[in-house]
Amino acid sequence: MNGVLDIVIFCKDTNFSKNWYEKVGFEYLRGHDGMYWFKAGNGELMLHPTDTQSNTDAVFQLVVNEV
Repeated sequence: MNGVLDIVIFCKDTNFSKNWYEKVGFEYLRGHDGMYWFKAGNGELMLHPTDTQSNTDAVFQLVVNEV
């Protein structure tokens, strides 16, 4: 594995979450249609809206040489 490409976090209120991530020091990159991207090392962290709230909704995309 070479590293983490993207981390997608599903949020019931992406605007509230965006403000929190900015407050704790994440670098804001861009936003579109209720989704927000932040710099996370060499990859990105994405806040994605959802209608349901769960403490386990996250998607990790990894960079690898070969599968």
